[in-house]
Amino acid sequence: MNHFSFFSSLYLFLPIITQQMKLPNNYIGIIGFFFSLGSVLSGFSFSNIVQRSKNKQKILNIIIIVNIFLLLLLITIENPILFMLAVFIIGYLSPSLIGTNISESKNKGLTVSISSLGFIMGYLVGGMVGNFKTMLLVIAIQFALSLLLSYRFCLFSNNIQETNSTLDAFSILKKNWYIYLGLFLRHTGAASIWLYLSYILINNYNLNLTQIGILHAINIFIQTISNPLVYRFITPKNTLNFIAIGYVLSSTYFVCFILSKNFIFLSFLQVILGLSFTVLYLANIEYLSNKNEEKITSLALLSSTFSMSNLVGALISSYIIKYGYVLLFINGFVLSLASLLIILLAKKIDRHQDQYQL
Repeated sequence: MNHFSFFSSLYLFLPIITQQMKLPNNYIGIIGFFFSLGSVLSGFSFSNIVQRSKNKQKILNIIIIVNIFLLLLLITIENPILFMLAVFIIGYLSPSLIGTNISESKNKGLTVSISSLGFIMGYLVGGMVGNFKTMLLVIAIQFALSLLLSYRFCLFSNNIQETNSTLDAFSILKKNWYIYLGLFLRHTGAASIWLYLSYILINNYNLNLTQIGILHAINIFIQTISNPLVYRFITPKNTLNFIAIGYVLSSTYFVCFILSKNFIFLSFLQVILGLSFTVLYLANIEYLSNKNEEKITSLALLSSTFSMSNLVGALISSYIIKYGYVLLFINGFVLSLASLLIILLAKKIDRHQDQYQL
């Protein structure tokens, strides 16, 4: 939850942060790139170290303490290089907290819903507060409270270990290529938009921060309430169907966003967006959990895929934005459509494999 509070606050305030630092708008993408780079590197290195450690809880508590220090430091930093370095370190450390919570969860739908509350804190509260430094202080307090809870209730277990892996990370990527590639393409298109969405809504849609915060909050609110409900209908046999539905909803959202600047219409589209991500995220988690003995590793790679998409999306957006925001949404539509075709192909392959086994 805390990681997502920072993530959403950072993306909400990046246009204002770069203006205050007197940086050109392409630095919105550059700062987002460094945050995502940290998360990508973490998924292939630091997260695995944490999961295999005999002192897991101590390491996770140290991560929380370091994050609190960095958040307080960001309040005073005005140098862009130091700012990007601090953001990179937070991006590197935080995914371990996410991976541990998901891998140890007995109800993934509920766990994902709780995580979604972090986005609500960042986008809705951030939009209402209207000050990035104040939000950093709020998030630092959230981390401090989670640290106290971890000591009081022992939220993280030291006894859970990775299963006996027969495949390394790259072999798992190859085995489930259609899952990771589809999600990578869709989320790359999405990430290239989210990084500049506040900038677009302020300058092209004439919305204020409160309205922007409300739009983001609708998306996350829909995710929060729909996650435990949708998860009840997902079974090992229909996961690919749900993933396909998620890509259809995503494509619909991206192509419709450029049709109207009406706030009510945009609010309705946020409902579609929230449902699309709920279906995609839960169905992908369920599919990987059922198809792979190396559950923790396969789910850690899912987080790395998101982070890699954020990284590539940041690079793409800093180039595409020069030619207008509409092209960003067209790019998102095309990539989501490509993801849908990949999953439809995967369904066909799975059907043939099942017939062969019979």
